[in-house]
Amino acid sequence: MKPVLPRRVFQKLLPASSYVWLSRRKEELLFAIMDEIRDSLEIAQYAEYLQKRELLGRLDYDAATISMTISAPGQMRRLNACRKEPETVAWIQKYLSRRSTLYDIGANVGAYSFVANAISKGESMVYAIEPSRSTFAALCRNIRINKCQKNVIPFQVALSNSVGVQELVLSDMSPGAASHTLRPLDADGAEGNDLGESEPVLSLTIDSMIEQFKLAMPNMVKIDVDGAEENVINGGRETFWSPEVKSVLVEVYFDKPSAERIFETMGKMGFVEESRWAHGGTSIANVIFTRP
Repeated sequence: MKPVLPRRVFQKLLPASSYVWLSRRKEELLFAIMDEIRDSLEIAQYAEYLQKRELLGRLDYDAATISMTISAPGQMRRLNACRKEPETVAWIQKYLSRRSTLYDIGANVGAYSFVANAISKGESMVYAIEPSRSTFAALCRNIRINKCQKNVIPFQVALSNSVGVQELVLSDMSPGAASHTLRPLDADGAEGNDLGESEPVLSLTIDSMIEQFKLAMPNMVKIDVDGAEENVINGGRETFWSPEVKSVLVEVYFDKPSAERIFETMGKMGFVEESRWAHGGTSIANVIFTRP
């Protein structure tokens, strides 16, 4: 049993404000302090502490203030999203109009969804799609913090080439993590954990999601799903044939056979490669496809 601190001592730990701004340089120190606080508090006190204290960081987007909640190191890394992928920001700036609809597939905690909302001054529609439970919760919290509930709509689904329940095998259970793997459930319907922690998740195709929920057709689509991009594209063939879809940004793994098939499929649906941006020192690149 952890010790219960005297109330007067515990009160000193609670901030005057519900938000505590966290700079990147303080990340390691702060999480070490948080660990010490957690280890010194009885569970009810720690729950109260977390409820009254929310750590926020600022996304590295200079044109607007975009705040994001932080409860794990992975979320700190997301604060550098614009510096990490300036081509994604430039793509949004080039193709997003104030009445556009963007599908952010693999939205994580929402960095690029919020950039799109800022660029359009809240007049575009963004569907932010993220299957991981912990990351989805952080995404929803970020939507509220940035007051864009009407324009950034979150969906906790995994988009693929089939409809059903699949298993999301997690590389890390904390919010902001990536490199998860989507696979079919075991034959007996139980979760298989031989690859790590996992959770069942609803799987839809782009086409079925649009039809089922009567969603607006996208004008732009960003697909970043850690190697499963081909399945997402194949599940959206009817959508991508639509002339309303002007541009698609796809994270392509050039060391996989799927890379060649992605280019072939996109070409058949009327898209050409506009540009590609390699992730430094890897076989992965963001490829921007446009309709001539």
